Amino acid sequence: MILMLFYSGMRSADLLRIENKNINLKERYFVTGSKTEAGMNRQIPIHHLIFPIIKKFMNDDKYLFKEKYDSLRYHFDKILSEYNTSGNLHSIRHTFITKMRRLKNESASKIKKIVGHREKDITDGVYTHWTIKELRDVINKLVY
Repeated sequence: MILMLFYSGMRSADLLRIENKNINLKERYFVTGSKTEAGMNRQIPIHHLIFPIIKKFMNDDKYLFKEKYDSLRYHFDKILSEYNTSGNLHSIRHTFITKMRRLKNESASKIKKIVGHREKDITDGVYTHWTIKELRDVINKLVY
């Protein structure tokens, strides 16, 4: 689950709300997102390294994961403790966005679309439409 946060940039609450019915294995994306100013229910491309994890966890239940937030946080805190470092689950999102912004020749507009941030520029926010393949191509460049 923690790897999914690193390779998707989603909020931990959104990860725990992924419904099996909202996973498109063929086009490799899932629909999730909490209500924010920027909207909700966005398509998040599935990074090629977490695709096998998603396939493994898919089930007949409503949600992809049964774990609760406290369990996720406990495991993440344990990892941080082992490496004698600090942070929180939301810091993974910061890391994801920073690494995405450092990719060469990638538009901020695509990154904002992936993480669910609103475009301030009317051209990008209203008139630019990225396909899920274009977004997946960007996210697949991410390497830790």
